[in-house]
Amino acid sequence: MPPLFFRGSSFPLVCPEFLTNQTLCEDIFRDQRDHILAGSGQPVGKAERVPGGWKVTGEWPFASGCQNAEWIGGNCVMMEGGSPIDASHGPGPMTRMCLMPAEQWEIRDTWHTMGLRGTGSHHVALTDVLVPDENFFEFPFGTSFAPDPIFAKFLEHMMLAHAAVPVGIAEGAIMDLVKVAGSGVKQLFMTTPLVETERFKEGVARLDADLKAARALLEAEAARVWQNPERSTVKDISRVAEQRQAAVWITAACVRVAEGCFELAGSRAVYETSPLQRRVRDLRVAAQHVAVHPRHYVAAGTAMLARMS
Repeated sequence: MPPLFFRGSSFPLVCPEFLTNQTLCEDIFRDQRDHILAGSGQPVGKAERVPGGWKVTGEWPFASGCQNAEWIGGNCVMMEGGSPIDASHGPGPMTRMCLMPAEQWEIRDTWHTMGLRGTGSHHVALTDVLVPDENFFEFPFGTSFAPDPIFAKFLEHMMLAHAAVPVGIAEGAIMDLVKVAGSGVKQLFMTTPLVETERFKEGVARLDADLKAARALLEAEAARVWQNPERSTVKDISRVAEQRQAAVWITAACVRVAEGCFELAGSRAVYETSPLQRRVRDLRVAAQHVAVHPRHYVAAGTAMLARMS
């Protein structure tokens, strides 16, 4: 899950089936300063009910930004007497996000990857840590995280955030390519500088068109979410089908842009000193995220057919 950068405020967190999170929010935001929160949405932890709260144990992957976070969260299966508590809405166990100060967590050095190395998406862990009721909330569904409109549509925007990162990386790839070509480089057996060849001009124009299309879809979908007056409180993943559809397509388009830039740059792109090889690696890793997996086209197709029938 990407790190969250929250502006200082005094809004309350709201959590059904638990105490109000107003105390927690006041603890975090009483100084009116900005704070960084990181966490993992995978429900791989266990929270066992004990006197005074819950005893939490687990190890959560992909906690991007955890090394700079002030608070870290992890989704838990809520337990009592060694058995999962049934969810009140829908099948399956009750899951809740527990949020605790970063110093309570162990950061395990696991993020050794081919790309996106700078995100620091290490595993984070808690072992038999007592967490009070007010430090839990329902994520990503449930009552709005806070009254602010952005949290009413948090899941939709979280999906689109996973598309914004690839757009930025692809834009950087085109800038890197133009910089390489602008240095006057010539390819082997060519007498004309790369930047002056018709193949380069056509290629970079096609890549720029792909990037513009990706950015336009991202901006259009973000605007549509904001213009929709409905508050997203229904526990139904189909309500974000169109945002997932957009994120999957945008990410794939950006991968094509970076790989096209890599190919146009020629052999210079293969060296570790070339930023283009890093752009390709970063986008390939970004495209592996569950939020942009091609299988999400199925939900989008189902929603589209229902809308048109």
